[in-house]
Amino acid sequence: YIPDGGGRAGLILPFLKYWDIELRTARWQDRGALAAKYQGEPPPLVQVIGSSGFNSRAFLRRAGDLASNALFVDAFWPQANPAAEAFAQAYQAKTGRPPNALAAHAHDATLMLARAAAGGGDRAAVRAALAAARHQGVFGPVRVQPDGDVAFWPVLLTVMPGHGITLRQDDLRAQDADAPEGM
Repeated sequence: YIPDGGGRAGLILPFLKYWDIELRTARWQDRGALAAKYQGEPPPLVQVIGSSGFNSRAFLRRAGDLASNALFVDAFWPQANPAAEAFAQAYQAKTGRPPNALAAHAHDATLMLARAAAGGGDRAAVRAALAAARHQGVFGPVRVQPDGDVAFWPVLLTVMPGHGITLRQDDLRAQDADAPEGM
């Protein structure tokens, strides 16, 4: 795990390679080829993982092929679902630039609040409507938890050669027993 932005992480990966730390740059790698490279038993493969800071052109530019198969999460990915795609297109048309996660959060929060307040009532009624709603927005399923926090599932991204940063196709929600209920 490299807890840094993409620019600095992109500088670290070549350094790891220099010290014969083999990076898992593909989902499946030929252990036989690695064994031949190391005249016997190859070292363990290291999966590079990071945070949303990896979601940058600097990471791709500096790390090059060593960034392939790196895994990282981000809050918002414009191609994650149809609502995200529509929002990204509308935002781009209006502002001339792609939306970031903060813009997506503001969009979903505004929609959730507008829907909750549409029924009328006082603050308590709006709060109850927010807590009861199961919102489908640019983040996918979103809900307000009993403590008032908003729960949503972040997207898992990876680097694919020739495609750059892309959505990882695994559905980890189905495998996570700790995923928020209803997600």
